[in-house]
Amino acid sequence: MRTRALALTILGLALAPPARADYAGVTPGHPPPKKNDGPKATLTWVGFQAEGRTPRVFVQLSSSGSFDQKLVGRDLVVNLPGYHVDTKNNTRPLKTEDFGTDVLRVVARPTKTGVELRVHFKGPARQAKLRSADESDGWSYLYLDF
Repeated sequence: MRTRALALTILGLALAPPARADYAGVTPGHPPPKKNDGPKATLTWVGFQAEGRTPRVFVQLSSSGSFDQKLVGRDLVVNLPGYHVDTKNNTRPLKTEDFGTDVLRVVARPTKTGVELRVHFKGPARQAKLRSADESDGWSYLYLDF
């Protein structure tokens, strides 16, 4: 009886219409989902945008800073010295392979000296045009345009 009830529950979940959820993420330059009142040098969001086949990776930061990049195999590694990640969720891979660009995934990892942002490519890695900006929404952003 318990197995049948579990099966019906699972079946009911599988047949239920998908829940509608409005995207409450980050779009640079638009009002933020929360106020920037966090501590200094914090990475608060990892984002991705695709304009056709042109990828843009961006990170939302509590304050501006200095950054460097290097190529390692099929990865572009961007170091954010002195920064930390605000929540563990922001260290999960951002899978971007279905957007039709050559960027497959983006991962932010804490290191002993800050945060390492890895952009993994389908083919050979390439340098990004790095641009840092303090936007009108009260956050700083680091843009990686390819």
